[in-house]
Amino acid sequence: MEPARRAEAIVRFIEEWEWLIELSAVNFVTDQLWDLLPSAWHQPLLALGTEQLLQLPTVLPIPGAWPDDLKGFLNSARELPLVSKQAAVTVTEETWSEDTPEPLKKALKRGMCDKKVHEVDALASLIAATARRCGVNHVLDFGAGQGYLSQVLHYRFGLQVTAVDNQPVQTSGCTKRNETIQKVAVKHNATLPSSQMRVVQSHIQADLNEQQVYAMLSSRKRPREEVGHKEAPAAAEDTLSVPRAVLVGLHTCGDLGPTVIKAFLRCEHAAALLNVGCCYNFLTVCNSDTQGAADCGYPLSERLREARYRPTRTGSLMLAGQAVHRWRSNPKSGSMFKAHFYRAVLQAVLKQEHPEFLRKREEALRALDNNYVPPEFSLKKVPAKLAKEWCTYVPAALERLGLENALTAEQLTSLLERHAHVEHQVACLLYTSDAADEEDSVDLGGRRIIKKKKNNRTNRYNKREKYRR
Repeated sequence: MEPARRAEAIVRFIEEWEWLIELSAVNFVTDQLWDLLPSAWHQPLLALGTEQLLQLPTVLPIPGAWPDDLKGFLNSARELPLVSKQAAVTVTEETWSEDTPEPLKKALKRGMCDKKVHEVDALASLIAATARRCGVNHVLDFGAGQGYLSQVLHYRFGLQVTAVDNQPVQTSGCTKRNETIQKVAVKHNATLPSSQMRVVQSHIQADLNEQQVYAMLSSRKRPREEVGHKEAPAAAEDTLSVPRAVLVGLHTCGDLGPTVIKAFLRCEHAAALLNVGCCYNFLTVCNSDTQGAADCGYPLSERLREARYRPTRTGSLMLAGQAVHRWRSNPKSGSMFKAHFYRAVLQAVLKQEHPEFLRKREEALRALDNNYVPPEFSLKKVPAKLAKEWCTYVPAALERLGLENALTAEQLTSLLERHAHVEHQVACLLYTSDAADEEDSVDLGGRRIIKKKKNNRTNRYNKREKYRR
């Protein structure tokens, strides 16, 4: 099926099942969401174990005796997604030059976990190979943060890098980190790149245009307030000296990814684009014909802008980041069902003990078309140690919401037992994510394009006994 027809079929499927896609795990108990499913679906789904549920979206054989509408739903969900294949790109990760001192290598890795080191090394090698193929030496790194990728590109591969970020704390950290790396290199007589590395603090606008990219790339220093400002075009003579560059981004959050894509299409000096997006639930959705497409991260496609359906941040955009093929191989996937269950029952606690808070939360969500949970109503992520047991999870969660817990451990246990039958229903209806709470805490699938995860972090929280008392 050609992409345009497939996209139209996907939109039709999503519009038909919008009511199911946009269901919120948070309201599973309070809104009795299980009863919304066709009753003929209940028994087939409840008969599946955890491992089978994790395989249901991808490889689990669909029994012929199941209801036709359930079989049709599953078959369409499996067949319609756009085919995603890893590009056949051969990149040889270059070894460090023999005269590179070990302290410099360690300085470049400092502050990164093993997963981050792997991501940066792999993407930096690909960027360097792409730059060579394009015959350019300049890289513009959007959302550079502390400069991990930028500094590897500069010190290891000798590229001229402009690291751009909106947050002063990030650009300040990047600058200080760069100064430290330079000192290490000088102290150990390392060969420094002949090119430069610049750090630019800039508000990257949704309609980032060619002149703003020129301002970032230009070797001539401009006042900070001009950089990225809509009313600051580059002079004609400046654009002639602006180098061609590779535009890159690692974990470009929300609208930043689409913004970089649109900037690449607008800018003739952009030689190539390498972008790894994340946090799709933070995309700004174009909800009307009058709303400017330039201001929105979704949809980029004109054809999709004509469709009626619009995703929400708290529903379908959250699901869009799921890497369903990984669920059955991730040992943590099954435990996430319990996390969803706890969060759903917590909503019942809020309804019983703090109805005014819940009323204000629901009003705030409606006012924002379910596209954002204001911070004062967002639970985010309860520390893992406290989330393992119900009687420690509830007090910790209420505390994060600024609410008191008046229920004893016995009352909490009784409440959980009353809803125990819901746990497997939650597993049947809801799929897993890296976090079970609000959208602010979810680390979405774009980050898994380059995958090597080793979890050796130490948990900083040791409050379990506090919540037992």
